[in-house]
Amino acid sequence: MKEKSTPSDLWTTQRRYLEKIAVARRPNTVINSRTATNGFIRYLESEHPEVSSFRELQRRQVESWFRHLARRPLKKSTIRNAMIKVRVFLETIQEERWEEAPPLPLFERGDLPPEDQQLPRPLSPEVDRALQQELRRRDGLIPKALLFMRQTGLRAQELLDLTTDSLYQFSRSRWSLRVPLGKLHNERVIPVEAETAQLFAEMLKLRGSPPGETSSGFLITHTDGRRYTREALRHALAAAERRAGLAEHPTPHRLRHTYATELLRAGMRLTVLMKLLGHRTIGMTLRYAALTGMDVQRAYAEAMEVVKELYDLASVRPKRGRAETASAIHRSIREHLEEVAADLDRLRRDHVRAERKKKVQRLRERLRRLADDLDAAMS
Repeated sequence: MKEKSTPSDLWTTQRRYLEKIAVARRPNTVINSRTATNGFIRYLESEHPEVSSFRELQRRQVESWFRHLARRPLKKSTIRNAMIKVRVFLETIQEERWEEAPPLPLFERGDLPPEDQQLPRPLSPEVDRALQQELRRRDGLIPKALLFMRQTGLRAQELLDLTTDSLYQFSRSRWSLRVPLGKLHNERVIPVEAETAQLFAEMLKLRGSPPGETSSGFLITHTDGRRYTREALRHALAAAERRAGLAEHPTPHRLRHTYATELLRAGMRLTVLMKLLGHRTIGMTLRYAALTGMDVQRAYAEAMEVVKELYDLASVRPKRGRAETASAIHRSIREHLEEVAADLDRLRRDHVRAERKKKVQRLRERLRRLADDLDAAMS
């Protein structure tokens, strides 16, 4: 008779998995995976003590865990994250044929609760101005860092990961900021104004040189070299809110929403804003940049002007106008196909498991053939 596994086998398997993913995943990813699997294992120990190894796990026990999560006062996003992390954990040990892995897939399509599509919450212009004025009145590194965040649209962790050499000047009045690898694992370079470059210089001066530092280090640090945390940013914003008597509650991410909405309303194209924010798809940008009724009306009016111009050109020079329009459409489609192909290359290279890379490569080849067919049709 086969000897029953001890309860510690669940934790042993989890620890081995976390050590494995720590080699290639970010620390925050490992922490999130640990938190989710900790909760799952504790639930099994409490409600299903008969399960002492993941190979004994069955669908009914996973479903009961779903119901347990649904009864808890948790956000849908928190529940989704926990379910995704546990699913990835179980699927990984199954794909790698660990002895402790469940024999059958335990997750099904439709298990995840629908993701809430929350609208962005930019600060109103009045609150935004009052907050910036309050931050400018304050001395210290963190108030200036928050102003810098508002003027660049950085995520909180991207701000904290800036180094002392992140800003560089490439002409007399033009500067660029190298934004480090962030939430979506992509590095980007964004232009900044002279005022923003001056803020960076002031932060460098306030930061000083921590003891023992021999090369470029993190920008947002205490004088002894200790790094600030996102909690410090939230506390500083809460203090500014109280001092200025703001009618809204600012958070680090609302500064990013405000930055994006301001640029959008000033007429910036969504594709350009997408690059500034470091998004991979236009859908992500639409979720962060609010479109008010006024913005929609303006965009509609601009589009109609373009349509009228095309019709006017067609009526005056019908043959040449049609040729120019067809060429422009062909060029636009070609550019979109190339962008998607580049995204697929990055996805295959950086984020897809080895066994699935061939599928992504086949999609990439289909796009290439589609582009060639389009060129042939338009030649």
